[in-house]
Amino acid sequence: RPRPRGRPCEAVRLVSEEAGRAIAGLTERYALSPAAADRLARLDDTFLEWAAVHNLVARSTLPERWDRHYADSLQLLALIPDAAETLIDLGTGGGFPALPLAAVLADRGVRVTMVESVAKKCAYLRAAADAMDIEAEVRTARIESLPREPFDVVTARALAPLEKLLGYAAPFFGPETVALLPKGQDVEAELTEAAKSWTYEVETRPSATSPDAAILEVRRLVSRTRDTRSASTAHPRRRQSKGRRR
Repeated sequence: RPRPRGRPCEAVRLVSEEAGRAIAGLTERYALSPAAADRLARLDDTFLEWAAVHNLVARSTLPERWDRHYADSLQLLALIPDAAETLIDLGTGGGFPALPLAAVLADRGVRVTMVESVAKKCAYLRAAADAMDIEAEVRTARIESLPREPFDVVTARALAPLEKLLGYAAPFFGPETVALLPKGQDVEAELTEAAKSWTYEVETRPSATSPDAAILEVRRLVSRTRDTRSASTAHPRRRQSKGRRR
């Protein structure tokens, strides 16, 4: 597999003990199998190797990656339907949430597809999947160029405002699809704006890793330009949920 050029800094090399403690914490927090915990350890080794020389995530977030990136990704596990067989992550970038989810969902045989337009990041995503010894598809493409194809679960993290993000997600929706979309403190304003272009059912859950963030569960997504329902019935049905805090 391709390997990044350059020499990792000292802080990146001396992480095995710290990583072991962090993975033990995630294992308890999310009831991970030994195989999933091992895959996360191999993922993190690969992530740090590539992050040392490529801009996968902001360098300033590396010391807090276990909560900022890994736990933030794994909290979606509780929202993925038991019957799900396929998941697509849009604009995967540095691999979150797709790679941590893939590490765990491999136990269930869920097929994970990652979409990323930057070739170097795609090389990393393939290297990480290879390091974990899992089957995951990486599509080097712009989201808009992909054909319509329904998936059971759609995810995207820090990709675009909700109104635009739903446009990216719509081609991958089937009748039972759920989109799990982590959003920041502007989530209410984004919901209001998105409702001008889309109808959908949405449940807002608080993030377990940030008090100012939320996770949107979106179902029954339909563009207003293609929706024949009257305006009085087309507003999104919104439910608030306390969700789970760990």
